[in-house]
Amino acid sequence: MTITEIVKRVYFLTNTSGDTSASVKGSFPNADLLISINKAVNYVAAIVLMADKRWRWDDSNQTDLPIGTAALVANQQDYSISSTHLIIERVEIKDADGNWHLLDHIDQSALKGYDKVAMSEHQETAGTPTEYDLIGDSIFLYPKPSYSQAASLKIYYGRGPSEFTDAQIWTNYALDGTKTPGFNTLFHDLIPLIVSYEYCSIFHTERVGAILALIQGNSVFPGVLPLLEKFQGQRLNDGIRGMRVSLESNK
Repeated sequence: MTITEIVKRVYFLTNTSGDTSASVKGSFPNADLLISINKAVNYVAAIVLMADKRWRWDDSNQTDLPIGTAALVANQQDYSISSTHLIIERVEIKDADGNWHLLDHIDQSALKGYDKVAMSEHQETAGTPTEYDLIGDSIFLYPKPSYSQAASLKIYYGRGPSEFTDAQIWTNYALDGTKTPGFNTLFHDLIPLIVSYEYCSIFHTERVGAILALIQGNSVFPGVLPLLEKFQGQRLNDGIRGMRVSLESNK
């Protein structure tokens, strides 16, 4: 579903129209509609990220992989991470010999009961990092590196969606957008449904029940949202499944 189709679907569900010129505002102004669409995109992205446990989702509109690298600085323990790194999947370090190592994640609360030392004294001698801790927008390496080296801290992360811009939807107030949401096309209808639910909750309450049924489902229609959650949770079939032993009765 393209962004143009999403907007038209919103107009249908809400019985509205958009801006027709620079001076005439429709019943669902373009600026407000864009905000609502991006809110819905972020909402769906959060659902997908939480449901997708083994095959991590990444917005198909992104032009690079969700892997960041940074240079190591000798005796520097604290490294800033981008606010777009919503989920840290794993952290790797390249040692002074050029070999990559997976770091263990530690937590201050666990260390408090484990070795009962100040954080500044935990692995205080500089060397090759073996552990990391996350505090705010920073990653702390333990021990701090004893060497400087380019592109030797690698972070695999989950990030948010690629939002829509005004220019991707309208040109001189005419709908001409071709960009699509960066998740499974089977569930794109969830975007206009969420937008329409919010709008109708305020301006057309008589439509709320019908829209909510399309989102959540009822006795007749399974609902887009539960289908999306179920699909994302089962997306990877090439996993190790538990063995079942057939039991025989000796009676």
